[in-house]
Amino acid sequence: MPGGLRFLTTVCFVFASFVPFSILPLDVYFVDGEPASLGEFWRSGVGPLMFLTGIVLPVIGYGFIRARPWARYLFSGFWFLGLIKGVVFFQSIGYILTAFVITVLVTSYLFWNSNVRTYFRPTRFNSSD
Repeated sequence: MPGGLRFLTTVCFVFASFVPFSILPLDVYFVDGEPASLGEFWRSGVGPLMFLTGIVLPVIGYGFIRARPWARYLFSGFWFLGLIKGVVFFQSIGYILTAFVITVLVTSYLFWNSNVRTYFRPTRFNSSD
């Protein structure tokens, strides 16, 4: 597994910590920069988004480990959705530019880096799993 892909896989599995943090009644929730209760956190939509992110990203990480081509599309799509969210909900220009740069970098790495393309190339050993 290429080094950059190993880093992205680790990041995906770290996001699994979002699941317990999104459902446990902790005093660490913020909505629009203001402290919030767990109920307010979920009603704002941030709680469900955090919970789903904590499930989807580790699944993508598993796809990276198993060299599944769909994992590249899901990971790039995840960042593309973040970019769309910034544009649709009128986030700051800094957020939009950051999401754009990350989306371009991640997509170009996953689809045009020769080591990554070779890693995801189907072989006799990983195509029938």
